[in-house]
Amino acid sequence: MRIFVINLARNPERLERMEKLLAAQGLQFERLEAVDGKTLKEEEIARWSQRQPDGSLCLSPSEVGCMLSHRHAWEKIAAMETGHAVILEDDIHFSAEAAAFLKSSEWIPADAEIVKIETVKKWKTVVSKKSIPLDHGHSLARLLGQHFGMAGYILTPRSSARLLSELGSLHMAVDQILFDPASDLFSRTQIYQMMPALCIQDQFAGAATEALSSDIVRAWEIGRKKKTLTQKAVRESRRLWGQVNAFIYGSRFNPFSRRLNVRVDFRKDVGGPVSDIHRK
Repeated sequence: MRIFVINLARNPERLERMEKLLAAQGLQFERLEAVDGKTLKEEEIARWSQRQPDGSLCLSPSEVGCMLSHRHAWEKIAAMETGHAVILEDDIHFSAEAAAFLKSSEWIPADAEIVKIETVKKWKTVVSKKSIPLDHGHSLARLLGQHFGMAGYILTPRSSARLLSELGSLHMAVDQILFDPASDLFSRTQIYQMMPALCIQDQFAGAATEALSSDIVRAWEIGRKKKTLTQKAVRESRRLWGQVNAFIYGSRFNPFSRRLNVRVDFRKDVGGPVSDIHRK
């Protein structure tokens, strides 16, 4: 599989770090220069972000930059005739077995449009109870719940072309569009989650952290300061109801549910030699 690493020009040390990590896995990659949201003009940001009822932009400048960076990767992949490609951001840690999966796409289901290979780990998500067993104790399951982040995923040329054609000016950050059930695109896309994940962003890696801070400032972090007490109360009540609903319908003890609440794990120091794998 082709591997693309998104990297800001002002972060050469991160590129050097990724070169070492990927070389250690025996993997080659192509660098894609990230779009720096801090340098975008207001009209460019407004072009790609829809507006709130109060006139403010739905996306922050860095969220627009992130989206444009990933669009660049989609354009590269859409131009491929066949195969799969991996998109990585430059602040991740790899599982010791990542190369076993990233060297070949034979393990990817034929109907998969997106395969998410990262995890944020600290929050639970929802996947299908039915899963596909893979080598090295990994598995794939349909992603059915929120699982934000764009640091590691796999696309086909067809799915990349689809994203380019369907996603223009956005009302939510691009990872919400792809990996949130509140998005219409999510319900129409065959998305699989790798478990345990093959990579994790440094900010979620716990003791393994290297202080690689995220460059993304979320629009909701800006908007949170503007909310009234009533708006905050409504938000919290919705959050609580969502947790109760997920507990009931995603419990492994519910025999009538096809869903499962999981915290997607990440195992950085899994032992044993790394070898190529094939579909069972």
